[in-house]
Amino acid sequence: MASQDAPGSSQVDFANLYGESDVSIIKQALISEQVCPEILQYQEDLVQRLESQISNQEATIQELNKHAEQDLLKMIYTVEVQRVKYSLRCYLRARLKKLEQHVMHCLDDPEVKERLSEKEVKYAEDYFLLLGQHISTNVLSAMPQDFKGLLRQSSVSDANDTLARPNLDTHVFCKVLEDQGNVEVDDNGDTVDFSKDDLYIVRYRPIRDLVRDNWVQLI
Repeated sequence: MASQDAPGSSQVDFANLYGESDVSIIKQALISEQVCPEILQYQEDLVQRLESQISNQEATIQELNKHAEQDLLKMIYTVEVQRVKYSLRCYLRARLKKLEQHVMHCLDDPEVKERLSEKEVKYAEDYFLLLGQHISTNVLSAMPQDFKGLLRQSSVSDANDTLARPNLDTHVFCKVLEDQGNVEVDDNGDTVDFSKDDLYIVRYRPIRDLVRDNWVQLI
């Protein structure tokens, strides 16, 4: 967000350990969500900071309305706010799209559920309820009694084997942010030396933890 001095401005632009602004971070978070096969950790602190910055910037714009000579600056601030709002909306929508695709998996797996915001959990539960009602009415009602479960193929199944799960073996583009040494990239034990700034196309599963810990960035 802008940091120019202006009437009523109290803008602060946060940065992470790589010196990136919040705007850059939300753009990267959006890219990661779009290319990652599974839903990632919700960036709660980042979203809250951006919402606060947007609120501050909009207050600044209101203040600039009182100064006719500041029309150009007001236009710049307005465009910037709209740009950040768009990136934030796209990030949230990308998460909701993946949530809908694998809603039962997200609610069934405690580790995955922990990655969701409170609002996303509520949305997922409501979506699952509506989806379950639709499937029960239009599909399961015509099935034999032993095959009417939403989560299992039959009443004798021990596992929730009808849950759609993300394909963690999907190949992704990634960039190494810090040296990681030799990383095992397949089931045969083959390794690749992950050095800073290297670019790779690899299966997502072997680098899953590196992505989670921000040592490797999806691109």
